[in-house]
Formats: sequence, structure tokens, C-alpha cells
Amino acid sequence: MLHIEMEKEKSVKRASTLNTLKKQLRLMMVLVMGICCSLEAATVSIATTNGAGGISGQYDVDGSAFGGTQWHVKNKDLLAGTRKGCIRFDTSAIDFTATHAALCLTVSLIDDVGIADNDQTIYVYGITNQALDNVALTNGLPWANAPGNNAASAYAADLGGAKLLGTFALDGNGGKAAPTGTVIRFSSEAFVDFINADSNDKATFILGRTGTSDDKNLLFAGDSHGTYDTARLLVDDMSPSVVNTGKYVEASTGDKVYTLSFNAGATANKLVVVLTAESNAGAGAVHVTYNGVALTAAYKFTAAEVGVYYLDNPYTGGAADLTVDCTSVTTVNGVGFAAVSLSGAAAGDASAVATDSGTPLDVDINVPSPNSFVIAGFNANGFSLAQIFGENIGSAEGSAGYENGVPAGNRTYKFASAATPRWITVAAFNGLMRGTVFRFK
Repeated sequence: MLHIEMEKEKSVKRASTLNTLKKQLRLMMVLVMGICCSLEAATVSIATTNGAGGISGQYDVDGSAFGGTQWHVKNKDLLAGTRKGCIRFDTSAIDFTATHAALCLTVSLIDDVGIADNDQTIYVYGITNQALDNVALTNGLPWANAPGNNAASAYAADLGGAKLLGTFALDGNGGKAAPTGTVIRFSSEAFVDFINADSNDKATFILGRTGTSDDKNLLFAGDSHGTYDTARLLVDDMSPSVVNTGKYVEASTGDKVYTLSFNAGATANKLVVVLTAESNAGAGAVHVTYNGVALTAAYKFTAAEVGVYYLDNPYTGGAADLTVDCTSVTTVNGVGFAAVSLSGAAAGDASAVATDSGTPLDVDINVPSPNSFVIAGFNANGFSLAQIFGENIGSAEGSAGYENGVPAGNRTYKFASAATPRWITVAAFNGLMRGTVFRFK
């Protein structure tokens, strides 16, 4: 059996007297690799509709009150009409550690579209003094004592009770002010960390704007806008999703080119292949292609080792040939390889690779990113294990399997009871990376 010793650690979601363990799951478990462990991404979308997820309001120098259809972010250098936006979300539905989070806003009114002087920078703050999360948000909150406000600044928050999470600019229109209907998806590493640090099921944000630009208006769709979507908080764990799997096994000494007809699937953005084979010393280069495009080695196969290969943006138009060419290998007694196509995977090489050989056959790998996809391959005499495959590959047994949603940290993958263990290779691949700013729809 292959035992995977896993320790899944998630951040604490609540720090209440009930000690509710929503984000901290310290789980030690042994999983037989014959069972697929695939934790797909969870996504939570929270709108600011009053009473159904959150509320928006604004801070006004002159105490002006506007309806809930839209709210202002305006800088008049502390003169009457200077306004900051505020948004609060009920985050009780987020019961996992987020890898990606985004604040989605829709421009409902902006002056001088196409004019360069109306593309000011928007500052996004998160309230860290969680006592302020209990202050009711309304339109026209008093400027002097609005929660988290820096009354001496036309755009900044009070850093004693709030934290700057990042900035964005409405400059996607050729460097000029973007038009009404523009959707901003703001995210940053600090924004994600802020969501994960929340412990009272409320997240409050303040938006301020630099640059006076006379009396130029910028409004975002509010709680009850009739045309545009209200502000939303999108949070997910962004594990890569497994689209399709396939296998090829041949216990033969006659062939050196092995072809599997494999459909990566229309949504796939990465293909990962694990190759295990029984070959003699003096093995030459092994070439792996999909639909004629070469895969890159995260760890090269040589002799009795186990190789891992990947291809970003594989062909997704239907079934195509996945070919392993061992022509330059001296002798091949047999081969087995597994293919897994992923969606939502980060581009590029494996984030970590670990290998080991001999007895006992186990390997430690330090997975650097949360919610990673980990794939393992094994080669030994006298032992068989199945997840994607576990079969005779000539004069040895080979196998391959995967685990999804793997938390960051050290992991041990272990084979037990192998008669003559040879090699194990484990590689981790990231999901889509956090901290990307998606400004425009």
C-alpha cells in the first residue's frame, strides 16, 4: 500500500468562546492511494444587498445622504462633497482558507469619460479594529467619527484601526477614465490575508480617492442599483480541478513508442503526465508529446526512475495522441504512464519535486502553496498499487496517483511492504496564484 500521511492546517476562522473550528482543521490521516482524494475549489460570492450579505454606505464631510442605489468616492480636498465609500460583508459563509479573494465593483457614474484627469487612484483599506465592524453603516455617516476614518485626509483611513490593502486606478481606457459599466476586480496578497485573518464574520472596507480634479464624480453601484450589479466579495480556495485522467500500461519488450488517445477536456489549462518504466542502465532521452507538442520535464525519467512532465494550455479540441517515445532507451521491458488534465492550474513548472529510492520507499516534500495538486509515481518489483493505475510494467510493478487540495507544508508519501522498492517521485503544482488585480471585465 501507499500511505499518504497528511497534515492539513487551516487558519482559525473564529476566535469565539465556543472555539468554533471552521478554519483550523488539524487532520492526521492515512489514505490508501486506491481511493481518490480530490478536494475541488469552493467559491463564495457575497453581495452587498442589504440583509443578504452586507451593506454599503459612505462618509461625507458635509453629512450629505444619498440613496442606496449608488455611492460616491470623491475628493474635493476636504471641502463639502468629499466622500469615502464603505462596504461591509457578512463573511460567516467562508469556512475555508482563501487562496484568492477579490472585491468586485461596477462603475455606475463617472465624469469626463476619456479624460485623463479623472483616472485617480482608489485606495482600499480594511478595518482591523473589529469593534468598529459593529458600527452601523449608513449613507452620510458623520465624517469626524465614522468607523476607521482619518478625518484629516480626503482619501486615507485611520491606520490605527485600518490597514491599506492596495490600490487600483480607473485607467484602462487608454490611460484615461474608464466608462460607466466598467467592472473592477480588485485583489492583492494583503487583501487575501485580511480575509483569512477575519475572526468576527464581518469584513469592512473603506475606499478613498486621491486627486481633486475639480468636482469630478465617481460612483459605484450600490445595494439596489437597477442597471449594474452591486459590489461583491468573491472568495475561493482555488485548487486546480481535475478534468480528465487516463492511463497506458504495457508489459512488453517489443515496443519503444507508446501512444494513448487522451481528451484533455475543453476547460483544461494544464496537462501533467507521470511516467514509470522498467528499463536497463544506459537509458537515453525520453520524449513526451501531446498532439505533437512536447511536454516539459519537471523531473526527467532515466533508467528505473519515475518522471513527471507537464504542458501548459494543451490542445482542448477533443481526443489527441499522448505519446511517450523511448526510442533512444537501450532496453524497455515495459511502461506505464498516467495523464491528468487540470483546470485552474498555475502556469509553469512544478512548485516542488521530491524523489527517493531504496528501503523504506518514502519521500518528504515541502509543498509551498496551499491547495496544491500533488501527483506521485512509483516503481518497484513485486508490488502493485492502483489509483490511476497500478499494474505490471514488465519485470516490475508501476503505479501513479494524485491528491488535490493539498495544504502548504511538509508531507510524507510512503510505500509499505514493497518487495524490492526502487523509486518514487512526487511533484506539486500550484493553483491560480493569488494577488492578481483583475481591473476590467
